Amino acid sequence: MHSATVKSTEVKAMNEGPIIEFVYRNHRGEVSVRRAAPRMGSLRVSSGPWHDNKWVFDAWDLGKEACRTFSLEDCVFDERMVCLTKTIGDLIHMLAGAWGCSPKEAAEVAAGGVRDSKVRDLLKAVANELARPGKEADDAAE
Repeated sequence: MHSATVKSTEVKAMNEGPIIEFVYRNHRGEVSVRRAAPRMGSLRVSSGPWHDNKWVFDAWDLGKEACRTFSLEDCVFDERMVCLTKTIGDLIHMLAGAWGCSPKEAAEVAAGGVRDSKVRDLLKAVANELARPGKEADDAAE
C-alpha cells in the first residue's frame, strides 16, 4: 500500500498496534463491525457506567477516529460473523430499495420471518442501528 493512500486515522491506528476487525455490541445494544488497533497493555477489569466489572481493552477505532474502550464480552472476533454482519447490512439496504421502504422497516419485516432466534436478534439489532439518528448521513459520507 502506498503511503499516499493511507488515511491519517490508519497511520494513528498503526502506531497503536495491529488493526483488527470484529463485531461489537455497545451498551445501547447497537451492533456494528468495528476496525480498531488495540493499545498494547490496556487489557484490564474496568468499573464505569458502560463497562462495570468487565474485562475491557482500549483501541484506536478507525471508524470513530478516536480511542475507545471495548468490553471483551461484547466483542465477536470471528471472521464469519464480521462477514455475516456486513452481508446482512447490505441485504437490508437492497430489500429497502426493492420494497420502497426504509432500511429499518426492511430489517423489521425480515426479522419477523426468521425462525432462528440468533439471526432474528441480529436483524433486529441491525434495524435499531439503522434507525439511529444521523445514520443516513453517516452512510452517505462513507
